[in-house]
Amino acid sequence: LGPLHPDTLNSVSNLGNIRQNQSRHEEAAALYKRAYEGLNQVVGNRSRDTLTSLSNYANALRALRRYEESEAVYLKSIELKKAALGPAHGETLRTQLSLCTLYRYMNRFSEAEAQCRDTYEERKAQAGPEHPSVLMTAQSLGDLLADGGKLAEAERVLSDLVQTYTRTQGAESNQTLTAKTSLAWCLIRQRQYGPAREILQEVRAARLAGKAPKWTLPYSEAMLGAALAGQEGKGEGEQMMNRALDQLRVKSLPIPREAWLRAVLLANEFHISYPALQDR
Repeated sequence: LGPLHPDTLNSVSNLGNIRQNQSRHEEAAALYKRAYEGLNQVVGNRSRDTLTSLSNYANALRALRRYEESEAVYLKSIELKKAALGPAHGETLRTQLSLCTLYRYMNRFSEAEAQCRDTYEERKAQAGPEHPSVLMTAQSLGDLLADGGKLAEAERVLSDLVQTYTRTQGAESNQTLTAKTSLAWCLIRQRQYGPAREILQEVRAARLAGKAPKWTLPYSEAMLGAALAGQEGKGEGEQMMNRALDQLRVKSLPIPREAWLRAVLLANEFHISYPALQDR
């Protein structure tokens, strides 16, 4: 077929996915870049495969903490997706939210918040308040507000989201449990340890019983440990948090960086020993 055949280039992009999942981000970035440049040359920049490889390239650069380069690629990807797919398309939305996450990593919270609010309001007007893409954006907005210190507003957004997900997806869906964990994080930051503990005990029980990404159980246990430590003193809470952090520390566990940072922040806040960030 040759090195520039679309099937060859899509295989290159798929290999990039494998390397990204293995946390081999340098290799993934090189593969995604190669796939994008080849597909752009052969099938053009409006092809879904071309657009996907470009946004994947931005994700790999973000994982490498090459943030300025990642930002430029995200902005280019959003522009191309708006032209090819439309501003309301799910792929366009996901890339906009990925850019919000990047701005969070760069501590550019005002830009992240503006981008996320615009995306949320635009999508809600087009698809309605309970469309899955709108709820996904509300989750990102709530997390962003919490990490940016706007805890009261974050609590309102996340409480509404938990109610909506519980009604539409069920109390033990992954979306509901993710929103509950974010709400509990927000409550812990406001020293509301009792309500946070109740929520996290429900989340932990559901995670133990159900299927979900492997990092979600120790992450919820780290949050629960913090709530216990805040309510009753270190003791059991410290032990639970240390066990959870030991599990989250494993490099092969693909925990989102923002979740890891939250767990470490809470451990630091309660003066609990924890592995260094560079160990992830």
